[in-house]
Amino acid sequence: MDKLYKAIPYLIAVMGVFSCQQWLEIPVTNQALDWLCQFSILGIFAWMAFRSRNLPQYRMPWQIVLYLAMVVLSAIYGLFMSEGYWDYKALVTNFLAYSLAIGYPYFSQPSKVAVSLRFWLMFATVTVWILLPFMDGECGKYLIPVSFLLIFISLLEKKTVIVVLVLSLVVVFFGSIGDRSTLLRFLVCLIIGIGLMARRYLSKKLLLGVVTAELLLPFVFLGLGVTGTFNIFRIGDAIGASKVEIENSNDGVDDLGADTRTFIYIEEAASALKHNYVIQGRSLARGYDSDFFFLADDEMGGRGERGSSEVSILNYFNYFGLIGVAIYFLVLLGAIIRVFRQSRNRILLFVAIYVGFRWCWSFVEDYNWFNLNTICQWIAVSMCYSPFFNKMSETQFALWVKKSLSI
Repeated sequence: MDKLYKAIPYLIAVMGVFSCQQWLEIPVTNQALDWLCQFSILGIFAWMAFRSRNLPQYRMPWQIVLYLAMVVLSAIYGLFMSEGYWDYKALVTNFLAYSLAIGYPYFSQPSKVAVSLRFWLMFATVTVWILLPFMDGECGKYLIPVSFLLIFISLLEKKTVIVVLVLSLVVVFFGSIGDRSTLLRFLVCLIIGIGLMARRYLSKKLLLGVVTAELLLPFVFLGLGVTGTFNIFRIGDAIGASKVEIENSNDGVDDLGADTRTFIYIEEAASALKHNYVIQGRSLARGYDSDFFFLADDEMGGRGERGSSEVSILNYFNYFGLIGVAIYFLVLLGAIIRVFRQSRNRILLFVAIYVGFRWCWSFVEDYNWFNLNTICQWIAVSMCYSPFFNKMSETQFALWVKKSLSI
């Protein structure tokens, strides 16, 4: 079975290329290959979870078990909600993406995390230059694990630091300026990495305050937006930058100050109220009613539905309802609490801050797809829950990063 586990880094690397098909001008995969790769990864994860179910050090936290139970129940519900081909296709696609949490027994092990990230970095360092001419300015989505590695930039060996910085510059100079989310993600991870570099001067209480703010800010801004007091998505209007236009890679124009989220929140809420799925969600098979996206009729079988949105938390709300949003929050909150209560090293606190950022950013963007972005999230969550990472001393963790993540 060890040989089976060794296939994971290769499958993740291939999946990373496949997941970029939407932004590539050349064909690299099709639906059958996508699902074959994804089913293979999840199959290995599931088998590992089954084999290690009685081993305390690999046992899944109850929060992740609850999360996976929610995904399974929503999939079963989706079988009854489906009305045709497009619904069943959406059901399978979404089930695969949301089931990635089952990778916890694999990603909780330092050796498995190291080999996966290290092999991907070596693979991407070569393939990015091959794919770059065909990426249409979206190279940042392929290089998203580099942003995660930026957190550990001060601990990596010099050669790896150079590789990570060069790939980050590729995203800055060859990526689309209109892809604000990816650029901000890299910037936030770099700031976290700088904080990790200065960790001796940052108290644990200060770091706890940062992650608490990350967890609470979405609720604050959501409340302000619902009451009409302040809309964070229209902050451009407030600071006089509502019309910042730049030319995109398609010879069009992007407005960096435009509000591209408020109407999605409104459509999601209206759809949930209309079809009475606020609490339990509409299942993994169904999208939300959309009048704005003119292609919606073609996407979900002529019913005026859009399969998913750009806003991660709204997808959780659409598929799983408020129950799902609460469970997702519990998963991330549990990971953060575990680190601040049990970790013997301060380095893992910054991974917890990254997890908090993913919660905060899920109210703005974060596609819920089977891709490298989602893989990185579950790697971070698994590291926070992992007894292996939490028991490491400061020196042991730094040495693991230097020796295991460096290429």
